Amino acid sequence: QLDPRDYVSSPTPGRKLVVLGDTCDSRKLAGLAANADMIVHEATNAAIEEGETRDAVAKLAVSRGHSTPEIAGAFARACGAKQLVLTHFSSRYKGDDSAESIAIMNRIVEYAVETFESNSVIAAQDMMEIKLTAQKGPRDLVSPSTAMEA
Repeated sequence: QLDPRDYVSSPTPGRKLVVLGDTCDSRKLAGLAANADMIVHEATNAAIEEGETRDAVAKLAVSRGHSTPEIAGAFARACGAKQLVLTHFSSRYKGDDSAESIAIMNRIVEYAVETFESNSVIAAQDMMEIKLTAQKGPRDLVSPSTAMEA
């Protein structure tokens, strides 16, 4: 009789990648996104311009079906994600290598870090490659049924 253990290595934990497009409310996906190794979430609008408030920018973004870095960070935290990648930024932000653009992207990342409560946040750029590595060690698991109750 054949024993699978003689031919197959022990199970290897997989990786979980969650990619969200335009969204202002991802709660219905929270269960599927629970304990993701990486969440890619749009953060179209951020309070960058002088005189803009975060609340006003968030209301405008949501009214247009988009998110802010703070919304993305809160979602990733509630889901127990290990890493957050922000994408789909407003065309108001050039995204080039100028000092001004780098400062804007750094501020967008800082906004997400505040609500994600982790420094594992990246502002994606066109053609960027990010290695999704398997997480090692114990994880603070979030129950899929309660992911957005936090």
